[in-house]
Amino acid sequence: MSSSASSVRPELWSGQTIKTIGLAGEFDSGKSLFLLSIDPPNTICYDFEDSSASYTGLGIGERVDVPKEMQKLFPKGYNQVQLYLWWRDHVRSIPAGKFRVMAVDPISDIEQGFADWVEQNPEEFHRTQKQYEKGGGILWGDMKSAYNLFLTDAASRVETLAFSVHMRDQFKGGAPTGRREPKGK
Repeated sequence: MSSSASSVRPELWSGQTIKTIGLAGEFDSGKSLFLLSIDPPNTICYDFEDSSASYTGLGIGERVDVPKEMQKLFPKGYNQVQLYLWWRDHVRSIPAGKFRVMAVDPISDIEQGFADWVEQNPEEFHRTQKQYEKGGGILWGDMKSAYNLFLTDAASRVETLAFSVHMRDQFKGGAPTGRREPKGK
């Protein structure tokens, strides 16, 4: 093989562009394996529940054991907002193009931390705490637009941002429907 041919990386997704992909599934359904199989050596994996540890043989570019990193920073415990802020800053430190895939497994802790952060920081959105308390729609609107902006920034650093979410029981009117739905946003 010539040296120029060896430097060419195979196309992701058969040449199609998939900037963001989310997987929802039950426990042990293969979500983690899928995320880590997209392009293992060019993947940064944020592992929030030790689900990727058994797949290190795939040759993952970088695996971040998030609970371990958080325990180093907060040995007495941490909250969801601290987790979100750490992850946000870590993602922002990654130069564009260093990795082709960013895998987040699962993203639910980030979503909750982000939601809590927005609720605690209304001034970032030119709001007051009273406005958030009076009208939940305002809070959810701010969360949706800001979360979309942040995920777009994360995705701009890689070819594909891939994340997983677990399933949960669906409720309507305070009662279970017997159906399952993806957890989170």
